[in-house]
Amino acid sequence: MSDYLLDNAWAGALDRFALLESIYDPASIKRMNRIGIAEGWKCFVPGAGRASLAHWLSDRVGESGEVFATDIDTRLFPEQTSPNIRWTTHDITKDALEANYFDFAHVRLLLMHLRDPLQALQKIARALKPGGVVLLEEYDLFSASWCGHPEVALFWEKAAAAWGKASLQFSLGARLSAMAMECGLRCSWIEAHPCSFQGRSAEANFHRMTALQSKAKLVGPGLLTEEEFMATMNFFSTPTRVLSGPTIVALAAQKPE
Repeated sequence: MSDYLLDNAWAGALDRFALLESIYDPASIKRMNRIGIAEGWKCFVPGAGRASLAHWLSDRVGESGEVFATDIDTRLFPEQTSPNIRWTTHDITKDALEANYFDFAHVRLLLMHLRDPLQALQKIARALKPGGVVLLEEYDLFSASWCGHPEVALFWEKAAAAWGKASLQFSLGARLSAMAMECGLRCSWIEAHPCSFQGRSAEANFHRMTALQSKAKLVGPGLLTEEEFMATMNFFSTPTRVLSGPTIVALAAQKPE
């Protein structure tokens, strides 16, 4: 994955993941509570990052349960962990998963990074037990220009084009239900949460760090000029600005019994 834009080896990766967790974990936990994850469940968390939700699931499923937390680069995983969490380096695009094993899988902002997200979701669906549930949470860019600032709208448009060349699909959310059904899953519910935020907020800082990490793909190929890029970075850093960003689309789907 040499063209992977958001490598865990980046110097700011730990801080970026901390921001991601502070922004998105509360809503993810609320959705997992809605699903009703219970003691004894076996859970799969691919692309676990700093593994904050793996630890939350560990507490929920208890000693009789299991959490299988994976990433292609596990350097951000914590050293201290619970005995019911299994950590490993795992590439969802290449490495095997045991079939009919997991009660639950949580997949957040992972499929968007893959050349073939449908193939990965098919593998996850096979790994679910009959009756097992997957929670998918992915971006869609339809709301990113709602703030009314042309500079920011141009940034998201060009960013989507640049990231798309590196196989990062920034508008996968609208496809989730169709993908789930193609994998033989039954969609239970779907929700979309457009977001607006002020400059210098956690959301603004997270998107600013994502842009900085992938700047070479945005400015180098000529999609954005240095001036256009820096203008958007200034918007993200100005607390009086109200901005908009990608919508999180969340879908819960069940494997038929």
